[in-house]
Amino acid sequence: MDKSIFRSLTIGIILLNSSFLTAQVTVTIDPSVSKGPSKAAYFGLNTQRALAPSVANNASFKARMNELNLDFLRYHAAEQIICGNSKSWIDCTTNSWNVSRIDDVLQDAVISGDKIMITITKWPPWISTAKKLPDDKKTAFANFCADLVDIVNNQLGYNIKYWEPFNEIDNGSGAYSGSADMWHLADIFIRCQNAMKAKDPTIKVGGPTFADPYKSDVQHFLFNLQNRGAAFDLYTHHEYGGGSTTNTTTIYNRADNFKNGIANARTQLNAKGFNSTPILLGEWNIYWTFNLTGAENMTNSRSGVFDAIAYKYIVENSGNRNVMACTAWNAADGTYGKIKSDFSGFHSGGHVMKIFREEAVGEAIATTSSDNSQIEGFAVKRADGSLMIALMNRTDGPSKTVKIAGSYSPSSSTVVKMKIEGDNLITSNTTWSAITSNFTIRSNSVNVFLVAAPAGGVTGLKKIKNRSNNRYLRGQSDDKLGMNSTPGGDNTTWNIVSSGESGYYFVKNQQYNKYVYARSDNSPRLSSSSSGDSRKWQLIANGNYYRLKNKSHNDYLGLNSNGWVYQLTNPNTSSDWTLITASGNPGARMASKELSETPISPAKAMIYPNPIVNNRVKISYTAGRESDITIVIYNASGIQMDVKSLQVSHGENLIEFGLQGLRSGIYLLKVHDQQEVSTMKFSVQ
Repeated sequence: MDKSIFRSLTIGIILLNSSFLTAQVTVTIDPSVSKGPSKAAYFGLNTQRALAPSVANNASFKARMNELNLDFLRYHAAEQIICGNSKSWIDCTTNSWNVSRIDDVLQDAVISGDKIMITITKWPPWISTAKKLPDDKKTAFANFCADLVDIVNNQLGYNIKYWEPFNEIDNGSGAYSGSADMWHLADIFIRCQNAMKAKDPTIKVGGPTFADPYKSDVQHFLFNLQNRGAAFDLYTHHEYGGGSTTNTTTIYNRADNFKNGIANARTQLNAKGFNSTPILLGEWNIYWTFNLTGAENMTNSRSGVFDAIAYKYIVENSGNRNVMACTAWNAADGTYGKIKSDFSGFHSGGHVMKIFREEAVGEAIATTSSDNSQIEGFAVKRADGSLMIALMNRTDGPSKTVKIAGSYSPSSSTVVKMKIEGDNLITSNTTWSAITSNFTIRSNSVNVFLVAAPAGGVTGLKKIKNRSNNRYLRGQSDDKLGMNSTPGGDNTTWNIVSSGESGYYFVKNQQYNKYVYARSDNSPRLSSSSSGDSRKWQLIANGNYYRLKNKSHNDYLGLNSNGWVYQLTNPNTSSDWTLITASGNPGARMASKELSETPISPAKAMIYPNPIVNNRVKISYTAGRESDITIVIYNASGIQMDVKSLQVSHGENLIEFGLQGLRSGIYLLKVHDQQEVSTMKFSVQ
């Protein structure tokens, strides 16, 4: 890949007041400097109201949650153990969990159980009403926690992976505090963890879920776990900005501080020998409770700016600290909600979450601002090489005039621009030349730009060159993978195409027409089938290189100590690959020649019914030969909404699939094959 395309981007922000030009703010974006992975799970969410079946089952609520396309979801509400509450999961007449109510809630979960955490608030009233659990009640509480695991995973089959046995038990008058209390709290945690895992050994149990991650009690708690040789699956903590304030600068400075909580957590874990224990930032927002002066800032225009800044600092400071996920507080209550309380749409923070979850997954790249009290920048290089650039205006007053300057050369002049101004999301197309001239950003708002990849990107025909030995990945007739000292022909040419699942790709050999797949013996092979997650690879940018991570086996394509192509658990320089566009080499010309010499009749496509009904689309597609096709759906603003990749046979093919998250309106559907593009319009009612 041409390194010149990754020269620094400089965003000059010219600040104007009503009468004269003030100092210019410069935000420098450097795609060659990685700030670590920007994971989908960093844009996770808490759901509180959905512990009530009436909310969990609500069609509008589910629609908004599906639009967020979450990768991690935490179920928690203090009311879970309050008898008679609409969000209660207990039956105080039988002193047990309410199985039917729990089933009613979880059957409407918007993601699978391996991406869900359930938090047990604390012990129910029939065990104890005391702030601190009496010694003779510890076993009863551990069994209570284990019963819920048994109900949810063994009886109901939801296979929820992540659990917490208590929440913010360090918070409030009479709460656990001091070294003696931390001994008891660690004892409770160990008992609960052991009992819960006895019911399902595959689960992960997290704690201590403190409201204050900086207190010395954390060290005492960890010391007691360490001293007893206890396993520790997951460290969880919460971090809120603080108490009452309406000062804009103070509010946004609180977002900056989130980087310190993650760093502090890692330091404390490492100090007690829990170096490999991952971190979950389980709750975060501006204020630590709902009834403070200024709480409206968690749903107005400031909420979006705060969240965008918080994501910047969370992402940029998580990569080398083993952060598993981050879940904002919360989905849809009236004070904190990313979703409006009537479920009709998103608040500012919800728009930011949705856009970042869709567009900011990849590799965070370095951004610096000469005055980050005015403008913050956050940028991510995505798997296809394109950039998401977010600019956050963290000031009151007049709009700021912004100019983007730099030597970056996108392959397309079209740039998608999304403005988040209060509850409004305004999407339009602009051009690279337009945003390298002056434009304005409204105060307390976020602008997001989707900029095309440099020419070549990650998709299409590629030579794949290893960083450690400068040799090229080769397909072989025995379906093994080898290395070649020269670029060679079609056996070293690979077609990287979307797998149909966002963020994952097929890697297909041009000569043998077969897909790379991972195996349980760590020796990858070629297969004529594209079926299964073992064929899907995530392309993770690492500076000017890419790492190919398999979805099924969760390991990386690389070289072993003998120089053979292998799957590696931990990436190193031998799992770094350069993707070189193959359009100018003999192998690519040969492939083009083969296509041109094979008679291909025109492909014909028709979509029906039109308008679409029941969120199902059917396409009748007539192909002139057996081939791979890609179906891409765009909205009226030109934003890609969905992509599917599949094989079609010669002749007529009936293709049917479901649509998610498409609101009423007009859409464009394009069918790409190896020679032409068929384009159709359709509508959703």
